[in-house]
Amino acid sequence: MKRLYLFIAAITILYSALEGAAPEKIKNLYNSLDMRSVAQHLAFYQLYPDSPYGLKALRNAWELLSPKDKKIVGAGRTIPSVPPATDAIIALVNKLPDEDTVLLSDHELWAVEELAEHLPNRHLIGHTATREEEVLALPPEEIDIARGLFLSELGDDEEAMRK
Repeated sequence: MKRLYLFIAAITILYSALEGAAPEKIKNLYNSLDMRSVAQHLAFYQLYPDSPYGLKALRNAWELLSPKDKKIVGAGRTIPSVPPATDAIIALVNKLPDEDTVLLSDHELWAVEELAEHLPNRHLIGHTATREEEVLALPPEEIDIARGLFLSELGDDEEAMRK
């Protein structure tokens, strides 16, 4: 996680230096991204949303997030419009420790759930838990660790699931 924060800080510094930069410099920065890093691609898109490489980074991020058998963006196609909840997902993936937790709208929650429906934790009973006590009562093989950690951290706050 610390590496991600350092990367985001570095790309922000580079962005300041490259603001209004020639497309060649933006291309070089894009080429330095880890092609398997959703966070790096989303951070790059956040900095250069209107550049061809920013849109390419967004497309790459969505391809990395989509299940292998159900691509959100087909090979070689451009994104006709920004996918739903892009800003919310960027805020979730690239959230810095000192930033407030983002509250997602119903539409954004739906988009995140659709995007994540193929993940292996979705078949666990613990994935649908809404309270920490529910998670603790489950057999170990049915616990969704991520959900349990979120519930433990957020407590019984009514807005916990939105957060």
